[in-house]
Amino acid sequence: MNWERQCELSVRGLRGRLPYGFLSSQCKDVPEKPGIYQVLAPKSRWPRGIPRMKGTDPERVLVYGKSTNLNRRAREFLQCLVKPGAHHEANLLYKLNRRASLGIETVFFSWREKPRRKISAEEVNCIAEYVKRYGEPPPLNSAIPGRKGL
Repeated sequence: MNWERQCELSVRGLRGRLPYGFLSSQCKDVPEKPGIYQVLAPKSRWPRGIPRMKGTDPERVLVYGKSTNLNRRAREFLQCLVKPGAHHEANLLYKLNRRASLGIETVFFSWREKPRRKISAEEVNCIAEYVKRYGEPPPLNSAIPGRKGL
């Protein structure tokens, strides 16, 4: 699947609430438009990929999602690397990072701009493709939209 752009979101050495200016500078290339996104774990954490039920995911996809504002969603994931926030999957990343001592301080946020009316179907397609390939959804996709037929 082709993704338009990707940015590295990193909080190396930072703790607590991140200043808005820092969040904005890290996410400056992410548009304030609707679309779908994927969040990838760094290669340093899983050099060979993330082990899944049916093989290994070499891209290290943590989650697929949709948003009416991709920039806001990128900032939510960045903030949740150090402090819990409002977005469910981003909070799961925070909790896993703390409780399982994953030590993830960097994620990669990739996106594709899509019209608002198409983002739900596109998100379902991404997750369904992943489930077919690996036998389970990405680690942070606890809810599978449009589960019928998967």
